[in-house]
Amino acid sequence: MSEVESQEATKSIEPNISPGDLNISLEVLYQKLQDLELIEQKVFGCVDNSHGRTFLQNLETQNDDTDGQKTSQTNSSDTLLHKAGRDKIRILKNMIDNIDILRGMIRDKTKVIARSHIRQLNILDLPDELLIRICEEVQGREECHIKYIPDANIGIQEVKNLRLTCWKFCNVSSHLLISCVHVDLEANSIAHLDEVSRHPTIAKGVEVIQINMLYYDSVLEEDVETFGDFHARQLHDVTECVEDMASHDVDLFTGTPSEVVNSAIQKGWAIGNAWFDYVNDDSENKPTDESVGYQKILLAAYEQYRQKYAAQEKLLKSGDLPRVVAAAMARMHNATRLDLHNSEFTRRYRRPDYLTMINNEESLIKSTLFPITWEKGMRFELGNPPLELLFQLPAAIYEAGVFLSTLEIRAPPCDFLSLASNKESLQKVKHATQRLRNFSYDPRVSYCSGLWSAEESNEIEALGEYLNAHLQSPLLEDIRLSCDFLQIDAVAPWFNLGVVLTRNHWPRLKIISLTGLAFHFSELEMFINQVQKPLTVWFRRLHLLSGTWSKVLDILRGKVGSYPTIEDLSGGEFDEMSDEEKQDILGKAKVGWDMNKVELYVLSIYGPPNPFKKNS
Repeated sequence: MSEVESQEATKSIEPNISPGDLNISLEVLYQKLQDLELIEQKVFGCVDNSHGRTFLQNLETQNDDTDGQKTSQTNSSDTLLHKAGRDKIRILKNMIDNIDILRGMIRDKTKVIARSHIRQLNILDLPDELLIRICEEVQGREECHIKYIPDANIGIQEVKNLRLTCWKFCNVSSHLLISCVHVDLEANSIAHLDEVSRHPTIAKGVEVIQINMLYYDSVLEEDVETFGDFHARQLHDVTECVEDMASHDVDLFTGTPSEVVNSAIQKGWAIGNAWFDYVNDDSENKPTDESVGYQKILLAAYEQYRQKYAAQEKLLKSGDLPRVVAAAMARMHNATRLDLHNSEFTRRYRRPDYLTMINNEESLIKSTLFPITWEKGMRFELGNPPLELLFQLPAAIYEAGVFLSTLEIRAPPCDFLSLASNKESLQKVKHATQRLRNFSYDPRVSYCSGLWSAEESNEIEALGEYLNAHLQSPLLEDIRLSCDFLQIDAVAPWFNLGVVLTRNHWPRLKIISLTGLAFHFSELEMFINQVQKPLTVWFRRLHLLSGTWSKVLDILRGKVGSYPTIEDLSGGEFDEMSDEEKQDILGKAKVGWDMNKVELYVLSIYGPPNPFKKNS
């Protein structure tokens, strides 16, 4: 290409590039930029030797006061080029500079036109990963909520509002809607779990499956006399409690006149008495129309209870519950925690208040149709609870390819020996819990309740075998064992449960909580010596069968993390101490974070002396 051709080509691109002219399309401007690129390449191609290219690179442009441009050479080593060659290169340099100026003008023009076509960005343009984090912050639920109160609906209303905003927010927040699925021993409840597990987005947020093992009792279902006697006693107990509080001017029902409350109390007694008369076939009390009406309510309630019992028996015998739970957890990859409990204090089983129950036939029937806890079944000598679920559920989950990370058991044993009687079931539990990181066994029964107090050492051995089957995992970080139910009273003999501490090694252990257990010093020593990092410790109502607490504290010292809880100890030196001496060692001031002498001693090697060494 000659200089004249290059100049003409450049001039052909110059028109219509004023930044204020918005009539030019972006396609035309992009084409002009491509044309300039080609022209620039041809201009460089006019320099046909290395000396010329070197001379061109060393030229820099200087503007004069005119509209033109001058070029000057900063490098004086130009003797290898004759004068005509140098003049040609200076012309080409001016052309390249003009091309750069023109390219800049076209790019400015492109920005002006393109900006009018670009919409303003908003939050919906953020990537899904950031929107998910934003939704989690709006919800406000933290990791500790999932760990300690998984069934709390923290931030649920905020999530519902987010899902109603738009489809984008619905997609990135739906996984926060349900973190814990509650399952009762009913067909419609496991159907709900199955439905949730198949939802493409909601299922991603489920982390916990809670099985509430309340059960309909076989003894209550067996005959109406037992059913009526049980509920008549329950009604009289509640009525007596309400009457006692009403007599002390306790305002149980805010704004309700005392006459209405007293009338309900009298009706409560009358209903209970009518049920007693029916089940006892008391011919001396001639039935009235009112009492006959109450007895018809009892019969209607009994028939409905039998239907619920039959439905639950069908569910348990079919094996659908473990199978559906396992399949659902296999579909929900984040659901690796299983809670097995039995609690009446749930929204699902909220009972009607006393006035509503007494004055409404439907509510009165409903009050007799609730399943019972394992503790209530034991206390009133009713039928056996579904103990087999404690073995079937973990085994089925493992067979579905799911490894549990957390297992919490909050159901008391109905029979210690049955816990370890089936070796095959225990072996399945060991397989199912081989990757556990957190294990908690806390039946949640009253201290020294007397219902599950151990009488023979083989009962404790069976319990130890059952607990040990859940403690095989070397990945365990958090272990919580509460066995307060073993003592019938404060002076009953203690049985050794050292097997739960000595058979396994937990290199990752961070938290240990032991309540109501008894050990020998050698067992505690073996356990403490394996500790590799500071532990968070809760020791409550521990009994030392041999050795001294002084030595236990010495080996525990320096291996405890912040704010340990060590209280209500017994055995060892405590057997010979007065109440004042025990209080001096284990007592605390009435301050929230105050620590006793034992806790202060084990917390730091630079702390106070061992409280059991009087001469320290």
